[in-house]
This record gives sequence, structure tokens and C-alpha cells, in this order.
Amino acid sequence: MIARRNSALACVVACLLASPASAGLWDAWNPPLKPASEEAFKPIAAIPPHDGLPESVPADLFGIMIGLKFDEAREALLKHVPGKALAKICNPVTHTCEAPIGVDEFNQPIYSNYETTQTKLYIQDPCPKTGCPTNLRLTSSIAGMNYRSAIRASQSLPDGSSENFRLLFSSPGSGHQLVDLLYTINYPADHQPRFEDWLSQIREKFQAEPIILNPPQLSQAALVYANGWLTDTSSMVNGGRNSACGVPFPDSSIPLESKLKTIEGAQCRLVVKVVLTTGASPRHVGQALVEIWDPYRAAANLVSDIKSLYSSRDAVERKLDIAAPKL
Repeated sequence: MIARRNSALACVVACLLASPASAGLWDAWNPPLKPASEEAFKPIAAIPPHDGLPESVPADLFGIMIGLKFDEAREALLKHVPGKALAKICNPVTHTCEAPIGVDEFNQPIYSNYETTQTKLYIQDPCPKTGCPTNLRLTSSIAGMNYRSAIRASQSLPDGSSENFRLLFSSPGSGHQLVDLLYTINYPADHQPRFEDWLSQIREKFQAEPIILNPPQLSQAALVYANGWLTDTSSMVNGGRNSACGVPFPDSSIPLESKLKTIEGAQCRLVVKVVLTTGASPRHVGQALVEIWDPYRAAANLVSDIKSLYSSRDAVERKLDIAAPKL
């Protein structure tokens, strides 16, 4: 019975390894993004960091807290992963070198080990009331607005390990907040921690007992806070009061309204998912993956994102309006 209850969440955790790094609300968009693009979003509402959690419950990894604004989260990440300056651009013919452009459109330093992803945030039907011309095929390129939605960073450690971070953000309409943090570390074959030591670190960090999803194997675990730490996954099965806490973060390529349906009504305020991959021996970890997010916050942010997008698109369209010519 326990194995059946845990199987659904175990699949969710395992699917993190196969899920795309960024999609859906994070629908990649390539042209340069200007600050005015983000300023066009109408602010609706934002939830403060650490909202809904006791002071004793951390909502961060390495000081990078869920709910921080984009610039704040980037600064917190830089404290753990220092940025590497871009290499000079050299001309082999003239034997001269030039320093690359050092800042982006938002006047932030550009680093070789950092990447910022831009997104087109879109709604399913941009003109449901007035209707659209029958010969106009509406796409997300027409009905969307753009913002910085993700940061990726990486670094090599002195012991030969390598760390990778992926931070996902809501739109400026809901505060441009960090909503999902994914951390991965890969260990060299001759230098690896044990499974029990990794889980001990999780236990010490969050002051709670991880739920082992496939006992006695220790490869997948979770921590879920919903008015207290859950002790098992029985309430997270389909139809359970915490079923929305057992779904993966909604980053698939679907409209915002569809994303909201997957986590609407979620009461849990923190979900920590851990996936440990066997390394050089059955007792050792070759790769560790940790993801943290707040389903309640993510749902509230999506509601604000939808309201902001409708309102902002209306404002943009009104600026385009001119009177039809008199014939």
C-alpha cells in the first residue's frame, strides 16, 4: 500500500531529470529584450518571501530564497557562484584583442558562466470578447509579452565536483519573483558522498525527516510543508487534500490558464524534491538533484500573471489605436 501511494510522487520526482530546462511560461524568445518590455507589465500583486512559513522553516538553498525578486535572487546566486569575466575577443590577423561588451540591456554584468533566458508570456485567447479578424491567425507572437524568466549558472569546485543552478521567475505582474529553484551537483568518480550523508544534510537543513519514496532505496525523497511537515504522501494522491503538492512545477508549453489548473487550490507552502543517482558504488552518490518551490505561491503568481497580461495587452493595444481614415 505504501509503495503504491509513493509511486505517483516518485514518478514526479524522477521526471525532473527528464524535464526540459525551460518551457511553457518559460517559452524561449531570442531577440534582445529592453527594460521597457518588462515595464509594460501592470503590477497586480506579489507575495513576500517566506510568507506562510514559520521562521524555523527555511525556504532557500545557499541563501537563494523562494520569493526573491529577479535582481535579489541574482545577487544571492552570485554570492555562491561568482561570475566569470568574458574572455577578450582577439583577431588572429591583426593580433589585436578587444574587451567584449560587459553589461546587458539592464546594465547587469555579463558573465561567461551565467545565462539569462527571456520568455514570451501568453494567454490562450487574446480577444475573446470583441473577436478577431477571420483571416488573422493569432499566435503567441501577437498575444504575448516578454520578460526575463530564468537564470542558469554553473561552476567547478576545487574537489572536482560541478554545480549547476536553474532559477525560474514569475512575470513582473506578480513581482518578478523566484518561484522554482533547481540545484544539481555532479561528483567525480573518486570523490563522492554516501546516500545517508546526503539525506542527513537535507534533514539538518530543513529540520524535518525526508519522506523516502521507494524504501528501502534512498534514491528519491521529498519534504512537503502544509501547516506542518507531512510524514507520508497519502494526502498527495489524486483526490487527496494535498494532491496539488504532488505535481511537478508547471513549466510545460501550455497557456497560463492550463498551468493554473494543475496547482490551483494547493495548500502546501514548500516542496523539496531530492533525486540521488548511484555513483562509483551502491552506497555512493554520483549526482544529486534538489528542487524547491512553493505551490501556493506559484498558483497565486499565475493568477496575477494572467490578470497583468490581459490588462497590459489592453493598454498596449490602446496605444496603437488611431481613427480610421474618412473616405
